[in-house]
Amino acid sequence: MNQQFKSIEYWNRILDIDPNNKVILTRAGDAYRTTGNYDKAREYYNKALNIDFDIYAAIGLALLCKGEGNYEEAATRFNRLINNDPKNSRLYVDLADCYISMNRKQDAITLLEDFVKLDNRNPAVRNMLERLTR
Repeated sequence: MNQQFKSIEYWNRILDIDPNNKVILTRAGDAYRTTGNYDKAREYYNKALNIDFDIYAAIGLALLCKGEGNYEEAATRFNRLINNDPKNSRLYVDLADCYISMNRKQDAITLLEDFVKLDNRNPAVRNMLERLTR
């Protein structure tokens, strides 16, 4: 419903009862990230990851790096995630976006072309690739 500030309140209420719920920690981290509170988001993502690996918390940390303009670190994180989940199109789009921000357009194109070989029906990847190759 895109009411991040309100959702933070509810996520924290749940965490008061169940402080080790990694799904809720990750969702709270997402809410903090989208409201621009990167420090709090990082804290929640790390708490989730300290419980057990959570792909969404790991993606959240990579997105924080990207949002802070730390594209090299974000790219490293997205590459690691792709190695573990090579069919996750979202990772390719975000990594390609990092490459573009680092003036590495050809790397972005190559990355997206590699994904299209795995799945040529993904609209997000195809649209991004089309925009880059026009």
